[in-house]
Amino acid sequence: MTTQSNITPQEDIAFFDEISAVFREHPGAARRYAITKLSIEAEMGIDLNEQHGVSRVEGKRIITEFVDRNPVEPKLRCAREDFFGNCIEWREDFPK
Repeated sequence: MTTQSNITPQEDIAFFDEISAVFREHPGAARRYAITKLSIEAEMGIDLNEQHGVSRVEGKRIITEFVDRNPVEPKLRCAREDFFGNCIEWREDFPK
């Protein structure tokens, strides 16, 4: 039985044909990048306009967590450095 999720729209096929051509032209880049469909993220309800993925390596696994793009908590920044470049005064910057 074929389900709707197994059917690839013609637009996607054309997109991947063009991406494949670009990777053939740039084989070095093809070994450093991958293109993926975001179906799992959509099923999880992740809104990529509001969140972004942060990945880390644990052993032989890559773990990706999605965090808000505009966190409410303040961010620290260095307001003053000493002669050696060490921060000696920190300030909080609040998101606008």
